[in-house]
Amino acid sequence: MEYQDIQNHWNSLAELKDSYKASWGDYFMVKKEIDEISKNITGTEEICDFGCNNGFCTFELINRFNDIQINGIDYSEDLIQVAKENLKKFEKKEQISFSVGNILDLSSYPEKQFDIVLIKRVLINLKSPEDQVLALENIKEILKKDGKIILSEAVEENWENLNRLRTEFDLEKLEQPWHNNYLNKKVISYLYDNFSVELDSDFSSSYYIMSRVIHPWVKKINNKNKLDPLSEINRLASFLPNFGDYGIQRLFVLKLK
Repeated sequence: MEYQDIQNHWNSLAELKDSYKASWGDYFMVKKEIDEISKNITGTEEICDFGCNNGFCTFELINRFNDIQINGIDYSEDLIQVAKENLKKFEKKEQISFSVGNILDLSSYPEKQFDIVLIKRVLINLKSPEDQVLALENIKEILKKDGKIILSEAVEENWENLNRLRTEFDLEKLEQPWHNNYLNKKVISYLYDNFSVELDSDFSSSYYIMSRVIHPWVKKINNKNKLDPLSEINRLASFLPNFGDYGIQRLFVLKLK
């Protein structure tokens, strides 16, 4: 995969305007991710939101916290244009800015500027583990000394766990999307070796068990193939307490050593 192809993919989703689907087609996972991120914000920080997409998550965080400032950054020019259009309709305009940027080149950003750098499903859109590590090294430069990184990314090990479980239910293995490169064990080891890991949460595990195993299995035994992301099973799953290590999406809170 080439970066231009990945960028073209995200640019094509700008037509979805202010919908959560421009970022992720699973509404309940989008909500769970925002909930988990919110647990790690106190409410007064200056935040850099990498992978802000059309601003859906950015606006939701501002609605939850009155005193934070968010700088939303995405490398899709079309999505940033949509985010800016959405901002015009938003009440708390003074708390948000949006700009085009590339996590692999942050040389134009001031050093030690942000209290929190939020990275949502950005590293998985980089084509190699080496670029994923480079991105995290770059983030160190714009993070305040006592700041933190909130990292929400898909992890290869959990994807493999989920597929083993699906196999036991006679379900086909899930493939990684063509434009994704889930974090492998080397990158996870890099996190633990180079940061103080304050949180490593497989917050999505019980939801993935229900939505990616039980839901399709129920459909299969009833000879129905079409899955509804907004199904009542998925809604139920979003309320369950978390258990297991089957959630592809994991959330890390990292601090500089």
